[in-house]
Amino acid sequence: MRTRALNDAGCPYCGRRLTLEGCNSAECLDAGILHLWHPTKNGDLKPSQVSDRTAKRIWLQCPTCGYEWRESLRGTRKESRKCPSCHGEGGHYLAKGSNDLGSKRPDVARQLDPELNGGLRAEDLHAHAGAMVWWRGPCGHVWREKVSMRSMRVDDSCPYCKNRKLLRGFNDLATAHPDMAAMWHPRMSKRLKPTGVQAVSRKPAWWRGECGHVYQMAVRDRVRAKPGYCPYCSGRKRPERPIRLD
Repeated sequence: MRTRALNDAGCPYCGRRLTLEGCNSAECLDAGILHLWHPTKNGDLKPSQVSDRTAKRIWLQCPTCGYEWRESLRGTRKESRKCPSCHGEGGHYLAKGSNDLGSKRPDVARQLDPELNGGLRAEDLHAHAGAMVWWRGPCGHVWREKVSMRSMRVDDSCPYCKNRKLLRGFNDLATAHPDMAAMWHPRMSKRLKPTGVQAVSRKPAWWRGECGHVYQMAVRDRVRAKPGYCPYCSGRKRPERPIRLD
């Protein structure tokens, strides 16, 4: 009574100094915490037994990725309480068995090359990690790519088979289209060579037709055109000043 009269502290439940189940507990005032409350690591402690402003660090678990973390309910606003792994700005947090590469994308995990990666396992990598690792496709090709980029792709093809990357001797113009490479003008194309460009490239190159005319055209456009195509002979370019080599 003396403390109540001197301090004029008001109701201990309204002031959050004491927790009253059904009145000022986290269960009543912070319902969003219920789906994050860790099922085992808080022991017998329940959301109905702590205040929604408690400084006590509570174990939480993300229902989406399974990541576990401790947090004071006083330290964050209810509407901004989010999983550090799903929404964290400092990078992805690994929760093995939940958000690792082996759990999220077992099909992609099978392409992880353990020998070239020094024994690195799929369960040691977050499914959206930014680490550059070695992969080996079903075709036998080997390449380096970020885990996050590889996880985003649905198909199991390698970047060389899909012509996303150049592999000399496999998908370069000289290998894939030797008839087109034979029309390549080596002097006017300067440093660009048929072995250093893909058939799907948009880079412009110089060509010499069977008619003797020399013209500039994007690589992919020339590959799509007929073998004997010439922009001058076909009337696509003005014929008065064609470049011609004798």
